[in-house]
Amino acid sequence: MGKNSGKQLFGSQALLDELALVLTRPSPTKRMNQINLKAHAVLADHVSVVTVLQTPPLPQPVCRDPDDDEVLALALLAQADVIVSGDSDLLVMQSFEGIPI
Repeated sequence: MGKNSGKQLFGSQALLDELALVLTRPSPTKRMNQINLKAHAVLADHVSVVTVLQTPPLPQPVCRDPDDDEVLALALLAQADVIVSGDSDLLVMQSFEGIPI
């Protein structure tokens, strides 16, 4: 959610690419098959509700997992109210630049 945009979800191309990879792994594929979903349909639904932004990299690494700096950069760019994640490398931070995780 962005402070200037009401309730909105944001993403980046790097995060969409990662989601596409995750959705094709065996465990998610098995779960989606149980409810008659395919990875491309889930990804298309996600893309339809997410505003994709081009995120500049952070000036210096912040997260213990450098890949997660993409999430932090996106949160700053989108002026996010909150970062929603189940990623332990982000959760351990609890907040970033005043944005709760």
